[in-house]
Amino acid sequence: MDLLAGPDQDAAGGGQQLAPSRHFMAASIKRCRWLPCAPVDLSTEDAEAEGMPAVLALWSGDAQSFMLAVGDIVRQPGTSEMVGFRDRLALPHGGGFSDLQTARLGDSVVAAAASSAGAVSVLTLGLPGHAGATAADLVLPAGDEGDAALLAMPWRHKGPVSSVAVNSVTRSLLSVGQDGAIYAAPVEAASTSSPQQQQQQQQQQQQQQYQFRQGAGYSGYSQGRWMDSNTFVTAGLIGGLELWDLRRGGAAGPAAASPRAWGHTGCAAADAAAGAARQLLCLDVHPARPNLCASGGSGGSVAVWDMRMAAAPAAAAGLAGGGDVWEVRFDPLEAYGAAGGGLPPLLFCTGSGELARAAGGGKPAAGGGGLAAEVLLREACSINSFDAHAAGGELLAVTDFEGLLFAARGA
Repeated sequence: MDLLAGPDQDAAGGGQQLAPSRHFMAASIKRCRWLPCAPVDLSTEDAEAEGMPAVLALWSGDAQSFMLAVGDIVRQPGTSEMVGFRDRLALPHGGGFSDLQTARLGDSVVAAAASSAGAVSVLTLGLPGHAGATAADLVLPAGDEGDAALLAMPWRHKGPVSSVAVNSVTRSLLSVGQDGAIYAAPVEAASTSSPQQQQQQQQQQQQQQYQFRQGAGYSGYSQGRWMDSNTFVTAGLIGGLELWDLRRGGAAGPAAASPRAWGHTGCAAADAAAGAARQLLCLDVHPARPNLCASGGSGGSVAVWDMRMAAAPAAAAGLAGGGDVWEVRFDPLEAYGAAGGGLPPLLFCTGSGELARAAGGGKPAAGGGGLAAEVLLREACSINSFDAHAAGGELLAVTDFEGLLFAARGA
C-alpha cells in the first residue's frame, strides 16, 4: 500500500497564523500520533531531509480495510515543508478507530488503538534505550511476524471503546467505553489471540480480573485519561468529570466528581442555555501538573479543570465556527517545569475546521470565563485529529478530505 502523499495546492481560508504544508493522502485518516522517539536523518546528495516517526489510523480503500500505518513524516529540517508520509509498516485492524495513543515504555514504543467494535489492540515496537536512538533504530516486525504484531487486550466492551490511555510509569493500559465499563491492565496482558478466539471460560476470567468497573447501560463514558500511577479521570456521556482511584476499587464509585453547577462541559452558562445535548468529547492531563485536566466538548467549548475540585473550571464557550472539539492537548511548547500557578495553554481541533490555541488571561468568551481562544489555522472541512510533538511542538493533523497537515511552529 503506497501511502506517500503528493502536495495539495488548495489553500485554506483566511485568518490563520500558521502556514502548514498540505498533502493529499490516498486513504481516509481517522487519527494521527507522533511516535515518542527522535527523528531520523534522510538526507541525500540532492537535498536535506529528516523523517519524524508517526502512526496513522486509517481506512484504506485499496485494501478495503482499517489499517494501522507506521512510518515517517518526511520534512525539510527547520521548515514546514513536508515531502509526504513514507510508510514502513501497515497492519489490518478490526473495526473503525475511536482512539489512538502512543507512549514510550523503557526499551519499546507502544501504540494502543480503540475499536468501534469493542476491542483494544496494542502494537509494540522495540527501541534501544541508549542515548541518541532514533526512528531508524525502531525494530519493526517483518514477514510472518507482522501478521501477529497487533495484539489484543483480553476483554471486549459491549459497544464502541470510547478511549484508551497508556501509563508510561506503571506500563498500564486504561480503556473506557460507552457501555460504562472500565478496564485497567498491564500492557503485557495483550496476546496474539483476539477475545473471540480465546476459550469462553478463560475470556470470562480475564475480563473479571481486569475489569475495574462493570458497565451500566444507563451511564457510559466518552473519555478516560491517567492522572498518575493510581488515579484517572473520566468524562461521562451525560457530561461532567469523575476522578477514580484504583486503590478504592470501582464498586466504591468515584473519589470525586465535578458539581452539576459547573455544567456538562465546564461552560456553565452555555451549558444551561443548550441543555443536555452538550457533551464532553475529549480530555488531556497536564504532564507536569497532573491535577489539571483539559477538556473539549460540544460547540467548540474548551476548559481547564483543577481535579482537586476547589474551584470552577476556566473555560471558553467556543469559536465562531461552532464545531465540536474532537481533540485537545496541553501545548508542549509551554515550559512544563516552570513554577507558577498560571493556566497552561491548550491546543484543540474542531469539526468546523479550526486548529486553535486557548490560553488564560484573555477576555472571556460568552458563556465561559478565564480562557481566550485564537485560530492557528482554518480548513474547509473538519480537522478530525492532531498531535503536537513533545520535543519541538511540530503539529500534525488530518482532515475529512483525506488531508495530512504539517506545521513547524516558529518556522
